[in-house]
Amino acid sequence: MIRGTPISVCMSLVAFLLSASVEGRIIYKEQADWDQAIRLDPNDAVAYFNRGQLLSAQGASERAVTDFNQAIRLERRWAPPYGGRGIAYKSMRQYDQAVTDFDEAIRLDQKESFYHRHRGDTHAFRHDYERALADFSEAIRLNPEEEDGYFDRGGVYAEISDYDRAIADFDQALKLEPELAAAYKARGDAWRLKGEVESAIADYSQAILLKPDLHRAYFHRGNLYVAKASYDLALADYDRLAQLRPKSPEVEFVRGQIFYYQGQFERAADSFAKSLDLNPEDQFTGLWLFLAEANTGRARERTNLVAATNRFDLDKWPGSLVRFFLQLENEAGIEISAAQGPLSTQRDQRCEATFYLAEHDLISGKKDDAIRKFQTAIETCRPEFNESQAAKIELRRLTK
Repeated sequence: MIRGTPISVCMSLVAFLLSASVEGRIIYKEQADWDQAIRLDPNDAVAYFNRGQLLSAQGASERAVTDFNQAIRLERRWAPPYGGRGIAYKSMRQYDQAVTDFDEAIRLDQKESFYHRHRGDTHAFRHDYERALADFSEAIRLNPEEEDGYFDRGGVYAEISDYDRAIADFDQALKLEPELAAAYKARGDAWRLKGEVESAIADYSQAILLKPDLHRAYFHRGNLYVAKASYDLALADYDRLAQLRPKSPEVEFVRGQIFYYQGQFERAADSFAKSLDLNPEDQFTGLWLFLAEANTGRARERTNLVAATNRFDLDKWPGSLVRFFLQLENEAGIEISAAQGPLSTQRDQRCEATFYLAEHDLISGKKDDAIRKFQTAIETCRPEFNESQAAKIELRRLTK
C-alpha cells in the first residue's frame, strides 16, 4: 500500500504550495491563506485545489471533496483536482468514486505515475490485486527511477504470497532509496513469511535503526526472537514496544507468552491480566490467563475465568474452549463448534482447538497426550498462527 501522507506530490500544472514531509511532520501553508485567496478570487481553481489538499491531509475528507468539486467546476480539463478528490474518496472508503476520479485524471494526464499508484492502491484495498499490479507496473514504466512504485507493487506481491517477487521489488526500492525504513520493514515481513528468520531479523533491525519508533518492526522482531527462544532479546523489544504503545493489549499478551515459555507463570498471569483489562472481550487472552494461573498452583484460574466470561460472547469461537476449561463442555462439543463456518475457518478452528486441548492435557498431567496434540497442531496450523509457534515452543520444551 502507498506509504506516508497521501497528499505529498507536486503536480506539474500547479505551483503547489504545500511543503514536503520533514521527519514525519507535515508543514503546510496556513489554511487562512487559501481562504483569503478564495475571497479575493472566487474563481481561482488553484486555491480551491490547494485548500482541498490541505483539508484532505488533515483528514477533513468531506470538506476536501467540496473544494475539489469547485476546482473541477472551474477547470474541468485539469487533472490534479480529480486526483485529489480520488484520494479523498479513497480515505472515505468510497472506492468506486475514487477509481472513477483516477480514471479521469489518467485520461487527462497519461504521463503522471502518481495517479496510477493511487488507483492501484484503491484496487488493492478492494482486493483486486490483478488490476493493482497492472497500475503499479504502469507507474514504474512511467517513472522507473522513483522507489514508490516498486514499494507499492512489492506490497501487493506480498499480499498474494508471492514473496520472491515482493523481495525483488523491495530490493529495487532500497537501491533507489537506501534509507527507506518502510521498505526494510516490508522486506522483513516477506522474509519472515518465507521462513527466513535471520534475513527477517536483519531487515527489521535496519528498519529500527532508520526509524526507532517503527513499532511493528519491534513486534515482529520480538516474535522471531521468541521463536528462537532468545527470550531476553524478545523482552527487550517488547519493553520498547510497551513504551511506544503503553496501552496495547497485544504487547502485554506477547509479554505474557514470553514469561509463560520461560516458566515464569506468575509474571505471565500478570501480563495476561493486563492484556485482558485492555481488551476484555478477547477470549483467547482469557484462555492464556487460565493456563498461566493453572501453572502457578494457586487454584484461582477457574474463578477468574468465570468472572471474565461476563464479557465474553461464548456463542462465538472460541467460546466452546472457554466452556471446556470451565468444565461445561466436552471435546465432542468443541469438535462440533470447530466445524462451523467456511472450510478455511474450520481448519483454523481445529488447529486452535488442538493446541488448547494439548495445553489442557499438559496441566492435567497427560504429557504424552499433550505431545501428540502439539505435533498435530504444528502439522495443521498455518505457520503465521500464534498457536503454530506456541506449539513448536512447547514441544521443544517438553522433548529437550
